[in-house]
Amino acid sequence: MKAVILAAGKGTRMKELTNDVPKPMLRVQGKPILEHIIEGLKTTGVREFFIVTGYRAEVVEDYFGDGSKFGVQVSYGRQIVQDGTGKAPELAKDFVGDSSFILTYGDILVKPETYQQMLARYGDGKFSGLVTVTGSEDVTKGGLFFFDENFCLNHLVEKPNAAQLAELRQQGLLANTNSPTPSSPCSKPATRSPACKSPAAGWTCATRKCWPVWKEKVKPQTLAQTPARNRVCAAAQ
Repeated sequence: MKAVILAAGKGTRMKELTNDVPKPMLRVQGKPILEHIIEGLKTTGVREFFIVTGYRAEVVEDYFGDGSKFGVQVSYGRQIVQDGTGKAPELAKDFVGDSSFILTYGDILVKPETYQQMLARYGDGKFSGLVTVTGSEDVTKGGLFFFDENFCLNHLVEKPNAAQLAELRQQGLLANTNSPTPSSPCSKPATRSPACKSPAAGWTCATRKCWPVWKEKVKPQTLAQTPARNRVCAAAQ
C-alpha cells in the first residue's frame, strides 16, 4: 500500500499564517500537519509516499527530504498550475503504478486508528475503492452520499442546490440534511462535479465513516492558542 498526499494549496482562509508556509506545514503540537499525517499512515505499514506540492513547495520538500529521517520514502510532484484537486493526483500516476494507494488531503487530521480502520474496511471485500465520510449540517458545502445495505456507495450528489434538495425530499430520499459528506478520498482519485454521480461500471466502492480532528471555519488567529485536541481548520479547497 502506498500513499499520495495533496499539499499544493496555500490555504487562503488561514490569512497571514500561510504567508511563508503552505497550510499543510502549519504546526500542531510542535509538528507540521503533514508530519502527523505521515506518522498516522505509518501505523498501517505504509512506507512509500508521494506528496503533491505547489505553493511554497520548497518548504515541504526541504523539511521531509527523501523521507529517510522519518523512516519512509518520499517522492514529490509539483502542481505548477493550481487547476483543482481532481487534477493533482495525476502527478502521482507513475508512482502509484498498479499498486493500491491511499489518497488524502495534506491539511486534514484524523486519529491514527482511522487509517487502520480504513484499510480494514477496504480488506473486508473485493472493493474497487473506499471513501471516508463524515457528517455535516450543511450538505450544500459538501455532498450527499447514498449507500446500500452494506454501506457501499450507490451514488452521490455533490454540493446540491436548493432545487436538488427539494426534489430529493419529494422522492423520499432525504429526510434531513445531517448526512455524511466527503472528507478525504481514499484508494481511487475522485473528480469534482456538481452532477449526481455513481461508481463507474464494475466498481464497488466501500465507505467508512470517520471523525476528523479538524473541521471547517476556523478563526486563524486562534490556531496557536487552542489545544490541539480542540483545534479546527478549513477543509481543503
